[in-house]
Amino acid sequence: MLLKLVMAYGGDLGWMIRAGSILKWHKAEGDPIRYGDDLFDMKVEEVVRHQASFEQVNQLQTRTPGALDKWAAQQPATKNMTIEAIDPAGPVLSVKNTFLVRVTSSDTGILRRVCAKEGEQREVGDLLALVTTEANETVDGAERDLKDAGVFRVVANMFGTEDAKIETRKRESKFLDRNFIMFWSEPQGETRLGIYAKGSYHPTPLFACAPLIERSLQGTCCILREDPVDFRSDLLLQGLRHLPGEWIDPVITRLDLPSGYFQPRLFDRSFSVFGPQGEEKFPKTVVALSIVPDVESFCFKHKKHGFLIPAEPVNQIESMEELSWFRENFAAVGRISVDGFMSNFGNVIDILRKDTGAQVLVFNTVTTMPFTPTHNYQFLEDFPARRRLEFNLALVELSRKHDFSIVDVDRIAKRSGTARQLHWDIVDPGLHLPIAREVYRILQERGAL
Repeated sequence: MLLKLVMAYGGDLGWMIRAGSILKWHKAEGDPIRYGDDLFDMKVEEVVRHQASFEQVNQLQTRTPGALDKWAAQQPATKNMTIEAIDPAGPVLSVKNTFLVRVTSSDTGILRRVCAKEGEQREVGDLLALVTTEANETVDGAERDLKDAGVFRVVANMFGTEDAKIETRKRESKFLDRNFIMFWSEPQGETRLGIYAKGSYHPTPLFACAPLIERSLQGTCCILREDPVDFRSDLLLQGLRHLPGEWIDPVITRLDLPSGYFQPRLFDRSFSVFGPQGEEKFPKTVVALSIVPDVESFCFKHKKHGFLIPAEPVNQIESMEELSWFRENFAAVGRISVDGFMSNFGNVIDILRKDTGAQVLVFNTVTTMPFTPTHNYQFLEDFPARRRLEFNLALVELSRKHDFSIVDVDRIAKRSGTARQLHWDIVDPGLHLPIAREVYRILQERGAL
């Protein structure tokens, strides 16, 4: 998929940068881009105006005397800032100070072509670079027709004024690995914030929260997505049974599973990652789960001991000998019922909050599949969209009873458009930032940040 990186920057209450010049690219053509990566620095040279609505300004003025002046004094780059006449259709604040901005990624891809060189000036909306989601996609002549290309998501933050030197900006303050991102403030505070995501693909947009959290972080934060294996709720609860080694060791060996595969890591109070200074430990401030495994996953039950394993490792069996052993010892278990989901998932939430004290976020599931050819439902007793809707409604009931937050992926997808939604459970990259913003809003309201 082709994405365009354009000059665009909006901040709190809608203030915008009109134009600027590129100071330095932190990525070269061909480099992969991950969530939170620094892309480029720019120097803003044009007038920056604050576009506030009449209602917003009126609220500021009537709430307390001088509130608008106090608010303006707290904004970045306040030198030469003036309050202009209030006009419902026009600007309210004008900033004429030159300052430096760092642009970081809130999306993933591969930088294929830099269209704005260092030292060149660009206006808002101008093309800066071309990004693709796959390394082998062609970009030849792509600049001629970018009307239908998606916009590569970014976040811009000021780090200095006109008098600051580019060499004196804050040092590298993030560390990325295959399944986690760790970042910290300067100076590095004592606060440690751990966001732990378990299973499925929906928690992936959590990585796009990093640039949003970084704005107000006073300490160190780590966002970890443990693994994509579909551990549905009955499998998560099974981990608390501490299955005997003589039961599970042969399964771990034959299916080539990690040694801690059946351990209940979800319910640990903390998690560890290996950062630039070695092993780092974080509390589980937030735990993110998804109902997708309960909606979709099949399991297999051991015929003698009754414990469950997910379907994914079974799909990796290659030899007939191992397949014969598996058929002899395991039987297929169908998908979980809505009632079973409500019982199991409610127990998971209660135990998780009791053992970890974490704020719990649960991602619901998309109920719309674009381009489906189905037009007659006579012989479809369990149509996927119906099952997904039933589970989403059940999740609402669970939220009322157990007081956890729902990240409504279904609503966000429908509001943002589902034309590029090619899979039920892997959301389009264009939805990552809207989902991240919703997660960030929930965490702020819940007091987790």
